[in-house]
Amino acid sequence: MIKRKKSICLAIAALSAVSLSGCSSVTSNSEGYILTYTYNGKNLQISTDEIIERYLNENRNDHAAAFYNALNEVVIRLAFEEGGELASFKSTVDRNAEDDVNQEKDKADEEGTNWSDYLDGQITNEDLTTEEKEREFFLQKQYARMQTTVEEQYFERFSDYDPSKAEEGNDTTASELQDEYNLLYGTNGYIQNKVPYHIRHILVQVDASQDYGYSRGQISSEDAHQIYQVVTTLANGTSFANTANLYTDDPGNEDTDSGQLLGGEYIMDSSTSFVNEFKLGVYTYDLLLDQNNYEETDPNYETKLGNLHIPKSAKATLTDFGVSWIPYGVIAELERVKDVTTYGGVTVNENDADYYPRNIYFNKYFQNRNIAFITDEALLSDEQLGYQNNYQDYNNATITQTNGMRKVQDNVSGSSVYSEIDEDGHYITSGQTYTDESGTFNASNFHPITIDGVTKNVLCDSNDNPIMVTRNQESSSGIHFIVIERSAFDTTGASAEEPYKASIEEYYAPVNPKEMDGIDPSTQKPYWNKEDFPTYEDEGEILPKQTYVQTEEIRADSDVNNTVANYKSRVDTLSTSIRTAIDTYDTFKWLNPDYKVKLYDENIQAMVETYVNKETRASDDTAAQTLQDSWMSYANSIVQQNRQREYMLLPEVLARHFGESQLYVKGAPGYNAKYDSINSGSGSNQN
Repeated sequence: MIKRKKSICLAIAALSAVSLSGCSSVTSNSEGYILTYTYNGKNLQISTDEIIERYLNENRNDHAAAFYNALNEVVIRLAFEEGGELASFKSTVDRNAEDDVNQEKDKADEEGTNWSDYLDGQITNEDLTTEEKEREFFLQKQYARMQTTVEEQYFERFSDYDPSKAEEGNDTTASELQDEYNLLYGTNGYIQNKVPYHIRHILVQVDASQDYGYSRGQISSEDAHQIYQVVTTLANGTSFANTANLYTDDPGNEDTDSGQLLGGEYIMDSSTSFVNEFKLGVYTYDLLLDQNNYEETDPNYETKLGNLHIPKSAKATLTDFGVSWIPYGVIAELERVKDVTTYGGVTVNENDADYYPRNIYFNKYFQNRNIAFITDEALLSDEQLGYQNNYQDYNNATITQTNGMRKVQDNVSGSSVYSEIDEDGHYITSGQTYTDESGTFNASNFHPITIDGVTKNVLCDSNDNPIMVTRNQESSSGIHFIVIERSAFDTTGASAEEPYKASIEEYYAPVNPKEMDGIDPSTQKPYWNKEDFPTYEDEGEILPKQTYVQTEEIRADSDVNNTVANYKSRVDTLSTSIRTAIDTYDTFKWLNPDYKVKLYDENIQAMVETYVNKETRASDDTAAQTLQDSWMSYANSIVQQNRQREYMLLPEVLARHFGESQLYVKGAPGYNAKYDSINSGSGSNQN
């Protein structure tokens, strides 16, 4: 690299001499040269001054960033020198960098551009010759390759799930490094910092996107039928994955072999950009409402919970509200009335779709931003609905367990309205088990959960995971059916009852459980990766544990169909999620522990260290603020939902007895003053 004119700052910014065993290419002299390279058979040297000057020119308004970036580049380049942490990768990096330059030459030829002119567009220093610019260009490509290799090696060295491997040979240093930097179980690792969940998901997109998004959404007949298909298929025992493959509107993570959707399997963590109703709804149920005693079983419970940054006010709002219940009876009813839009051929309320039975049922039971569960209950009886033959004399009785409807004063419109939603945003349920027309119902896939002292039998998947339901309108505009395959707080591993269960670190191990496809003739079993993948023993066989990558429970007699390629796809998905937790400051601290490579000038060195601490803290603060804002937005949406639904939700009695004239007269639940001009008659408003 050609020396440039030095600034005043550089006179006090030379790096200290670095001592690396056998590192003859690292020097310190009066000109500050520290590294020597060979390119096209010629030596070139990089000095501290030149690196710092380059970054200062690029960051004129932020010298702290310039000095840090310069120091970081020196640290990285030193790591690839003889005796450095990554010296074994130096020849590969140099070869790839030369290939990168040659590819750029080919590109210039294809574009019909002179190489010298092409370099002018890449290197802006007009004082350099073409040869010098090419060397500079090579160094840029080389450093980019080095940075990529640093991140790859950081991942490779610190993504092991087994702490005991770091302690083999009593290597205390290796063990301490893993404790600090390990991406799974380290002090700032992915599991503690990002709080990952493994979830499955089925999406039913709906058309309900009206102004009154919490109470007057309108769905199509096809939407109602799809909800019916999803729920009844799950209730009949079809696996969540297969049900998703049949009906989901979300492509999710497609199986690379079969092309099936398999429930849109996801790793959801604190930085995943899912809608609040989905992500925060899952967290709310699992951490604030479900009595799972994680704090007693997870030693890092407080740290993980703290990393979700739940504001106290949001926590109070969401905990107080709890969940909603969707009786299975409404699923069957949605299917029955999906095409009902008239009563005896007569339109109701000028054919206002708000009054269609399917929309009334949908809005009451599915227009919930909070988490809901499908119970084995029947719909409310007429008595519970508050059904009357004559509403002229209907009193202002308050809600009781035998009457789900009351009259309330709407402060916005000033009129009295019928409401099934109490001041806390809840509605009553029948308490009676659903039966079909034959008087039977298969409730084998419903299992009890208890929330706030209320126990109900809820629909679960084939692994007995409760199926959560929530509504999102802003983006995906749909109904989400969700199951938690593994909570980040469920840290327990194998037991006598579940020998195949992995610890939380094993669960997220980014390792392929197969070495190759096919059957091992010596064992008549797949070629399992017994060396690197978490394993257990069953009937004398060493088998892979159940993890995110290996989702099935493998036993000695299991028929395994997944291929190496399919597993690799899952490993890549997992690796990508974990890699997002790697920060450039982490790799800097790893390669430069305790600032062994530092600037001579103490003031500038202190400025760099302050900068690193500030940027790290700023990144954490930004992530925390984003989460806190999301929690507050989610909690506020629940409050708004409850207020709107209390006064604007059409009572269920209008769906059950759709079109009966007494329901639409003045003073009755279906009366609407805006239709007063319509002639009276069956199914129409009467004056």
